[in-house]
Amino acid sequence: MPPILSEEESALDPYVVLGIGAGATTKEAERAFRKKSLKYHPDKNPAPEAAVIFHQLSLSLGIFQDQAKRNYVDNQLEIDRKKKQRYAEMDKKRKAMVDALVAREEEAKKQKVEQVKRWQQQVQADEEAIKDAGRRMLEEAQKRAAAIAAAATAARAARAPEAAARKPTGGV
Repeated sequence: MPPILSEEESALDPYVVLGIGAGATTKEAERAFRKKSLKYHPDKNPAPEAAVIFHQLSLSLGIFQDQAKRNYVDNQLEIDRKKKQRYAEMDKKRKAMVDALVAREEEAKKQKVEQVKRWQQQVQADEEAIKDAGRRMLEEAQKRAAAIAAAATAARAARAPEAAARKPTGGV
């Protein structure tokens, strides 16, 4: 079975070409054709674009005058409209999914940043504790060294009078 519309007819939307609404009657289509044909008829307008537009107007009127072609075009336009509506709804769903994904990613990023901050604070606290322990050990070591030095000095001082007493004086 041959296609209902020719390739030329399939390529155009007769409602748009004639500038009429989707529920227009054949009479309204003929009226729109007459108005536009005055502007684009090759006898009135010598521009090459006008001849192309006039040809499209003629094809569009032919579609409106043939009920089978008109029904086919109406069905195709309805299918296209529903397809666009489904696509728009899918876009809304996709947008909602993307928004939810972005929100989850931001929340995960915040949690990771907080975890890194907590880890850094813990590391800093551990470093401070190690520094304090090192300081205390150093102070204790210095105190022990000072005590040992004081004891050694005291021991030397105690031995110094004994050594002075043992030292021979005078000559050989």
